[in-house]
Amino acid sequence: MPLLATTQLVNARIAELGQKIAAHLTAAANAVNQQAQTVMSLSDADLAEWLNEQCEEAETLFAAHAALGAAINGASHVVVTTLAASNISAPSASVDVRPVPEKLAEHRREIITTDGVFAVVTHPAPKPEPATEEPQP
Repeated sequence: MPLLATTQLVNARIAELGQKIAAHLTAAANAVNQQAQTVMSLSDADLAEWLNEQCEEAETLFAAHAALGAAINGASHVVVTTLAASNISAPSASVDVRPVPEKLAEHRREIITTDGVFAVVTHPAPKPEPATEEPQP
């Protein structure tokens, strides 16, 4: 009986720590997403200014964001899957690691580079096509 009690205690402790790890990874994913949202929420002019001031570092920052996000996503998946195998639920979140142009395009925004200078434009929403009325007999 003492072995079973020890096993149960160890398993409970592992599960508790696994849930803590999952919670930390969830918080990290949320923070990384907030970093990206801080940049994405800038106006077109401010985003262009930020990109131009960052210049070559912007690409490095975006690559680092994607790498960090992929690492967090991978670790979170392993922890949550491992806990789920023992019927233990844990919080989870993932980092949006899509490329910046794709994230901007979602909001009809685009980065344009001319002679090494960045500009950001927001494209107008497409106008809805007028409803065609059915001819009345």
